[in-house]
Amino acid sequence: MLDFYLIADADEPWEFPKETALGALSLHEWKSLAALWTILEEQGISLPFFEDSRLDTFQVERTLKLIQESLPTLVPGFDIPNFNRNSPVFALERIFRDALNQGTGIMVFCD
Repeated sequence: MLDFYLIADADEPWEFPKETALGALSLHEWKSLAALWTILEEQGISLPFFEDSRLDTFQVERTLKLIQESLPTLVPGFDIPNFNRNSPVFALERIFRDALNQGTGIMVFCD
């Protein structure tokens, strides 16, 4: 699993409490987002599955924008009213939106 946590830009990774968990992606879910990872990597943002990662507030904002801009391409039928939003890309969008709303970065751990 890739576990996502809120972390302030000034905090050290071991300083955050467990209650800052934002969500998680399984390996299967992560693999299903291959097209998104390519888009992000082209912009210098990398979230490899088997490595811990940290994104500052600016990178969180940039990533959320790229996710939202890519939704019509990544999700066939995205523009259909009442579209089922259970896809992993929507979970990831929520994780990044929650961090942006809190004004924090994201720490990602693989376990």
